[in-house]
Amino acid sequence: MKINLQDIDETNIFDNYKKEEIYTKLSEQLNNQDYLMSKTSKKYLQDLLDFKYSVFNNELDLNQRNNIANLDIYKKINVFNTYYKALEILKKYDKNILIVDNYVDNLSAYTNDNGLIKLIYSLDYVKNNVDITLNRLVSNANKIKQIEDTIKYLKNSLYYDRIYGGNIWKEHIEQIASLEKELQIVKANNKLNAKYSNVLLNNEIVDLFANEYGLKNSNDKDIKIRRKELPNLRVEIKLQYK
Repeated sequence: MKINLQDIDETNIFDNYKKEEIYTKLSEQLNNQDYLMSKTSKKYLQDLLDFKYSVFNNELDLNQRNNIANLDIYKKINVFNTYYKALEILKKYDKNILIVDNYVDNLSAYTNDNGLIKLIYSLDYVKNNVDITLNRLVSNANKIKQIEDTIKYLKNSLYYDRIYGGNIWKEHIEQIASLEKELQIVKANNKLNAKYSNVLLNNEIVDLFANEYGLKNSNDKDIKIRRKELPNLRVEIKLQYK
């Protein structure tokens, strides 16, 4: 089947085509754009096509990246690299997770533990802008203690608030009521998620992507960076309490 270059448009580079066909056409497009970019930028984009590194790496300095940020070829190759690399990682776990791919603008992955479904990974590529969200599970014991300590502090302050503080007493009463509701929700989630056995699997996958996107070194115990942005690219790790 012969593919017209124009068929790989700005909104969808995956529908109806195989990975090898898309690679060939993007390479052809890249080779026809020497006049629009430096040799360094062209080599960088070709390396992305060849999956030598992630789109979030620092191989290309920010000035050169900004110079090509509005080019369709730059955006398409970013999506190509991110999409297929993500698919490669996720398919290693396809017996344990649910992969949802609409082939238009989103690739997502979920764990399902006795009906408790959690989003692990989401790649949105609307108009070929890469936007990635990762959800990492962390203990909410510290959050519970923080809320309880704040409530205790506010309650201990109420007597003096009423004597000296004017309207501050009423504000603290409202804060206490709000915090007590939040505490109930956090404790309820904690009880619900206590039966969730996919914590290690969830975080293992998130850590793999954190390494891939330069948010965490393989030797690091914890994730150092939770958000990274470059032209047309964003990745964020959100912490979900368990």
